[in-house]
This record gives sequence, C-alpha cells and structure tokens, in this order.
Amino acid sequence: MITGLAATSPPPSPSPDPSSSPIDPSAGTSQPCYQEADGFCRFVYDLTDNAQLSRAVDWVVAKPLAILLIIGIALLARWLVRRSVDRVVRRVVDGRGPGTLLPEGRTRTLVESASPVATIRRKQRSEAMGSVLKSIASFAIAVIAILMILSELGLDVAPALASAGIAGIALGFGAQNLVKDFLAGIFMIFEDQFGVGDVINTGEATGTVEAVGLRVTRLRDVNDVVWYVRNGEITRVGNESQAAREPAADASPPEA
Repeated sequence: MITGLAATSPPPSPSPDPSSSPIDPSAGTSQPCYQEADGFCRFVYDLTDNAQLSRAVDWVVAKPLAILLIIGIALLARWLVRRSVDRVVRRVVDGRGPGTLLPEGRTRTLVESASPVATIRRKQRSEAMGSVLKSIASFAIAVIAILMILSELGLDVAPALASAGIAGIALGFGAQNLVKDFLAGIFMIFEDQFGVGDVINTGEATGTVEAVGLRVTRLRDVNDVVWYVRNGEITRVGNESQAAREPAADASPPEA
C-alpha cells in the first residue's frame, strides 16, 4: 500500500533557478520606455543595450527637455493669445467690432469719440474686457500645459479630469448666483450698456453709476444713498444719460 501511494504521488517541482529567470526591474509597472518603437530612451537602449541606463537617461534628459518644450509652447501661445485679445478689444472699443453699433445703425460721431467722458469709458471698457479675456485664455493654456506635463511624467490624467469635472459641477451648483453675476457683468461691459457717470434706472434703484464691476454695479441716487446692485439681478436697465446724448448727436444742423 505504501509503495503504491509513493508511486502515484507527483514528483516535487524543481526549485526555480535565479540565473535562468532574471527579475525585470520594470515588472508590475507600465511598458518600459526602451520597448517603445521610437523615442530617446529606445535610441539610447539600441546604442548601449542597457535598460537601466536608457531609463535613467530618459528621466534625466528626455523628459525635462519635453517639459521645457511644453512650457515654452504654452508661454508662446499665451503671448500670441494676449496680443490677439488686445487687437480685438481695441476694435470693439473703437466701435469696429461686433455688437457695438448704436441704435438704427448710427455710428459714433467725432464729438462723442473725442469727448473726455467717451475716452474714459473706452479706456475702462478696454481694461475690463482685456483683463477678462486674458485671464480666461491664460487659465485654459495653463490647464492644458499642466495636463500635458503630467502625461509626460507617466501619470494617468483621466482620474484627475473626472475629479475636476465632478468638482466643477458641484461648484457650479453651489455658486450659480456668482456665475450669473459674473457673466452678466461681462456682457454689460462688452455691450457698453452703461458706464461711470451715466444716470441709469435698474427698476429697484435709480442713480448715477460710480463703478461697474464684474459682479456688482455701484449707484448713488439723488438722496446720496449708495446702492450696490448685483449684475445678475439687472434684467433691464434704462440709461437716461445715453438717451439724452443720442438725439443731440443725430440732430441736423440748424438752417440759415
């Protein structure tokens, strides 16, 4: 019986030979860089046939150069976008851009364009519009550059994007009024609905505009009371100063 059991039991498996199966340093990680079809790491590996050296050179030389290239392209793109924004803003402020025609297609007269009030308003609009557009463009370029750098370092950006999307949705729901005020302020500035010094009627408050911000417009009424009106709450506005200027600008010269 004992002899039969011994005969049917499987033979012990031989112990693995360390020399026959070398340990891959890259095991359990992503594909080693020297196994890629092209790239600087593969180039070094083909020259030296050394996996450790090729990976070290890739981290010390290739990746820093790629990151510097991404940063350089991002800075160049930011400079080009800011330059383009300056040109577009100048066209809009001068009345040569979309959405800047006055009622019935009337263009600004030389008197309106050369007046000190018009000059101040154009300067304020230019600074506000340029600041908003440049900030948005710079933020977008910075986010894209950061994602490219993380991808170059071998990090998976998909979870980060998903988390950012969820956080953005939550922030959007929690700050709906803030976003509404901000967007309304941008359109007010772009469309030149009113400016500092104008007498406007917002329905709840009537007075002289003292400041136009991206979130709040400050008015002072005839009783010297200062009103802070959120831009998102201004559904319609009457500009008494603009209405007083336009007929005088359109009036024909008196007959002799």
